[in-house]
Amino acid sequence: MQGSLQEKEALADIFTQFKNVDEEIYGVILKILRKEKVQDCIGYLSDNRNQINLEQQILQQIENITQADMEQKLSVIANDMKQITNVLKKLKDHDFNYKDFSAEEYDESTLSLIQSIKDNRRNIEFLQFLVQLTSIDENLIQCGSNSLHILVQMKVDLSNKNLENIKIQNISLVGANFIRCNFSGSQFNNVNLSGINLNGAQLFNCKLKNLRIHELYKFNGHRNQVRQICFSPDGKTLASGGYDKSIRIWDIKTG
Repeated sequence: MQGSLQEKEALADIFTQFKNVDEEIYGVILKILRKEKVQDCIGYLSDNRNQINLEQQILQQIENITQADMEQKLSVIANDMKQITNVLKKLKDHDFNYKDFSAEEYDESTLSLIQSIKDNRRNIEFLQFLVQLTSIDENLIQCGSNSLHILVQMKVDLSNKNLENIKIQNISLVGANFIRCNFSGSQFNNVNLSGINLNGAQLFNCKLKNLRIHELYKFNGHRNQVRQICFSPDGKTLASGGYDKSIRIWDIKTG
């Protein structure tokens, strides 16, 4: 927890260390981490044998590649893996992985980061990768939570995203647009969700705890716990299913 008390390196400087990382590599990494049921992402990615395995799996997705091109591509992949692993190590020990960066005291750091990466698609893809890692590695939950906050502040299009099983905590997502996102199995703890748009979103088997919402509607009808909810695409209707084996349809405004 070396970086939990102070920022050892400017956040913007850490993110700008990325140079030409192929964003397609993130999907392959996530797929393998989930398949192998990895819980320590950094440890896994730091292992030479695992790096070779990842490199080979990425190469398998490339068709009609010559031997010369293959050797060059392997070099590129290895460099990408090294960059990703090094940045993850720095972020793990940074305030970004321990503090709520939606708090006022971090406004300057957040603004500096946004200004430095707003025009870089690769950095935005990496932030989304960090959000996905919260579904795999509990050591990076705050890092991923802050990443989601940054994406919301940048008004990145997050609609239709598959965000199953992510874990978000101690952060503000005020005004976020999550239209038609899949949050099934996700966990939210101590999160400000005021003004968010969940039209058409899937929230099956979510765990919601200590949520902060300025406008809270309470619907009474189920005789037991509510297990699943789903918003209509226009955001005017809510369907809920409970342990009382009933399904109820609600008008968002009138109940």
